[in-house]
Amino acid sequence: PDSFEAGVDGSGVADTQGQIDGWERHFQKHASAPTPFFKERRGLLQMFPVLNTPDIHVLEIGCGNGSCVLPLLRGNVTATVHATDPARTAVEDTA
Repeated sequence: PDSFEAGVDGSGVADTQGQIDGWERHFQKHASAPTPFFKERRGLLQMFPVLNTPDIHVLEIGCGNGSCVLPLLRGNVTATVHATDPARTAVEDTA
């Protein structure tokens, strides 16, 4: 099964470990790609101006490789971000 199908059993009930394993395989597969699979979301600060608020605190669950977090931190140096992802490879691959 592909990584996105692995997270649901035959009854349609979410299989959390299967989802985590699927994302782990996905990030491992793309870790050595010549160009990043997930591009940075550089337009977030324009789409969501509240992210420009000085000293804002943000929690991102499922941050992957940081494609949303990194542009936020570059654009708002006073922001504090707590980011987490169950896929170890994604977090280790964050620049």
